[in-house]
Amino acid sequence: MNSCFDSYLELCRPFAFPAPWNCCEADKHSLLGPTDPAAALASLMERHSEQSLVRSGIVKKDADGRLALRPMLAAPDVAFVVLIDTTTGRVRNLMTEAGCVLGDKAPIFEVLGDKHTFDALDMDEQAVFLTDTINDTILLRSFGLVAAPIAGLNRLNQQGIDLLCQYYGVTQRLSERQHEEQFESQSQQDDHGLESAPDPNDPLYRSGLRRATPNVGSAGMPGMPPYILPSSGYVGKDEPPIRLTLVRWRLCLMSKTDPVSMQAAVDELKVMARYRHIDIGELSQWTPSERDFEAIRFALSRGESVWIKDALLDGIYSGVGKLDHLKTKPAMVTPPTDLAGAVEHLHETMLVTTDEKSRQRRKEALHNYHRVVARQVTGPMLRQAEAAVDPLDRALQLQFVQLNALFLEKAPTVREQMLQGLSPQREESLKGTDKSVSELLAISGQMVSLAKEMTKWKPRPTSMPSRTPTTKLNLSRRFADSDLVSQN
Repeated sequence: MNSCFDSYLELCRPFAFPAPWNCCEADKHSLLGPTDPAAALASLMERHSEQSLVRSGIVKKDADGRLALRPMLAAPDVAFVVLIDTTTGRVRNLMTEAGCVLGDKAPIFEVLGDKHTFDALDMDEQAVFLTDTINDTILLRSFGLVAAPIAGLNRLNQQGIDLLCQYYGVTQRLSERQHEEQFESQSQQDDHGLESAPDPNDPLYRSGLRRATPNVGSAGMPGMPPYILPSSGYVGKDEPPIRLTLVRWRLCLMSKTDPVSMQAAVDELKVMARYRHIDIGELSQWTPSERDFEAIRFALSRGESVWIKDALLDGIYSGVGKLDHLKTKPAMVTPPTDLAGAVEHLHETMLVTTDEKSRQRRKEALHNYHRVVARQVTGPMLRQAEAAVDPLDRALQLQFVQLNALFLEKAPTVREQMLQGLSPQREESLKGTDKSVSELLAISGQMVSLAKEMTKWKPRPTSMPSRTPTTKLNLSRRFADSDLVSQN
């Protein structure tokens, strides 16, 4: 298996941060996949047998029986982290933004078997940071912290809850029925004395004991990942739990907007708390203060990696707190009132539209975007146009306002279609995207031509009455009349 992994990794290149983080050196185990995945697959097939490649987990057979790269590795230049097993020192897994290539364990758990994690957790305060993107994960790892993408946290099963309890301090309470059954069972044991006690030599009892007690020697057992950190004494039960922290901002983008994936994770934890009786009081979140945010920005502007690390660690020290009973951030309850914030919020909601709740968020964000555009862009432009004295000048301005409103109305649709072009229905999505982009470019061309005409036109005072062109402005598509006349 590792020979196949080695061959694939030879086709990859080191990860590099985008600006403004390009002054920082990325973690050496962070890579970018091949630019041409098809050529990479052909190279692997030349060097290894079909059976070896399938067994390695890097490739799989599609519906037609042909070999294909795993979906998580199929995109060009996909970023991932190579997890090195703490026991063997060999490649353990590849961690991508969508999850881990091998197995079905979420990155939040699989990262616990990584050598980098073992080294980084060898400190007084143990913490794992969950990020929205793989880039943010790599960024925190590059500064010596433990991080993983949040993928999978919103799809926990019972095994996932058990692992949360074992390593991250989450507890699962008994329901009223379970309390009653436990009480009755204990009463029966008290009545019958030692006769009802389990026999330590009973294989069923011993099997249950193994499942309940972490086993340091379980690293080699199939299906039992070595999450125990060797030689550290940490067994996930008697030691203090690792602090799990949700990073509720976008580091690489330097955006304080709460990622949609974090909101989805919080919603899932709320559901688990209600229906599976889990207590997640030990979980934390990191939201930087304005002062910490500006300190990081300042350090980035100077390109000093030591300053950047200090600013990040200071921000973590002062900005990490409890999830506050899983209440969502107030900033997301009140939609952004500025244009840049409204656009960013809308783009965030477009990334996740998998269920009714996320689609409702997207609908509300779109409505807020149109409202902000009407108040801050179209409304002021319309009032300025209507105030023009010269009839022809007023007509030109009104026509420009109408084109601008149409452009701003269609732009979010094009953006969403482009995101859908990354889905499995790529070809169908791209056809609609091409048409929408063409329409948007046509509107832009009309706006440019009209702007040139407006530049040439210089109203001259005249005593002769002139006709007012019969151009009518219709902005009723998305913009409410109350928004257009609002002075706010």
